[in-house]
Amino acid sequence: MRRLAPIGLSLVSLAMVAACTSAEEPADPPRTDDVQTPTTSLAEEDSASDLPPCTGEEIEVVGGFGEDPQVTVPEDCGPPTELVVVPIEPGEEPAVAEGDIAMMDYQLTVWSTGQIADSSFERDEPILVENVGQAGVIDGWNQGLVGLETGSRNALIVPPELAYGPAGSGQQLAGETLIFIVDVVETGPAA
Repeated sequence: MRRLAPIGLSLVSLAMVAACTSAEEPADPPRTDDVQTPTTSLAEEDSASDLPPCTGEEIEVVGGFGEDPQVTVPEDCGPPTELVVVPIEPGEEPAVAEGDIAMMDYQLTVWSTGQIADSSFERDEPILVENVGQAGVIDGWNQGLVGLETGSRNALIVPPELAYGPAGSGQQLAGETLIFIVDVVETGPAA
């Protein structure tokens, strides 16, 4: 894998800046207008909350690096309450460091529905995350991307507190645990 060239990053970052959102003022990820509101009954919600939390290893992901992933959410455990990073396919150095610029492909699956809410794979448009650790993305990404190797595929399971906040906060995905399948396409130091 190669590192990003500073000139290429400038051009790509201008094109991709709209895809990043502020952690202080969370906004919906790009193209989430076809996300369906969960339609679970109170009994189903109560039984789901009675399940032990998953470790992340229970999530099934089909497809290799660069391929559109297929995610199956487990039914025998509940969503984790903390950020979980699950390596799916190893990469190589360089790993993403705080302050780096990283080009990522991702797919977002909503835990409660198992539905895809967004996918850069479908659009064939990786996004650029600038200043990893302090980037204008959700906290789950700022924390979860650090240390991921170039060429790796990982699952980031992000609880609501590190995503779009608790239910009722006005955000479309508020209250949802999110599963991001993330491919680290390239990474490099900020110019």
